[in-house]
Amino acid sequence: MSADLILYKFKQGNNIAFQKLYEQYSSALMGVCLRFSRDRAHAEDMLQEGFIKIYKARKTFDLESGFSFYTWAKRIMINNAINYCKRNYRYVFSDTQLELVDPDSELHVSEGYKSELALTEAKLLKMIQELPDGYRTIFNLYVFENLTHLEISEYLGISVNTSKSQLSRARKILQKRIEPLPAKEENKKVNVS
Repeated sequence: MSADLILYKFKQGNNIAFQKLYEQYSSALMGVCLRFSRDRAHAEDMLQEGFIKIYKARKTFDLESGFSFYTWAKRIMINNAINYCKRNYRYVFSDTQLELVDPDSELHVSEGYKSELALTEAKLLKMIQELPDGYRTIFNLYVFENLTHLEISEYLGISVNTSKSQLSRARKILQKRIEPLPAKEENKKVNVS
């Protein structure tokens, strides 16, 4: 089946076409869910809920709009992820909330050299998942979804300043986790005079 035929049949409610779209886009949309979730199990729940909503909203997808199926489905998945977080997490947005970073976290680099920093995608995703819920949501919307603070504030029903402060704090936490720790004592030069 051609891509256009699959989308046409999907709009008509064809389960085989829906399965093909699921197979084609589920891993990319799982990435969206992983960024918003605390762990893989929650991300899988978000993904399943999101695809149910995609199927239910299939008639709203406009084949002539110029938008790709992925763009349309991603917007539904983001909305679903945010709603999932609101239902299942202690979702706090505060101008005063600040969670301290554990300096013993395994995500720090113990050698203290940026050149030795091997920040993998998996480590970065884990760092994002470990952010407090409000920080993580705003970070994702601003950084990955390219929404403005005004759009985020309207989307989440918070003030623009709260959005800005939550993003700033999320960045500080991530920066502390990414930056290397000070070099060990044995790496320092010894002054022999």
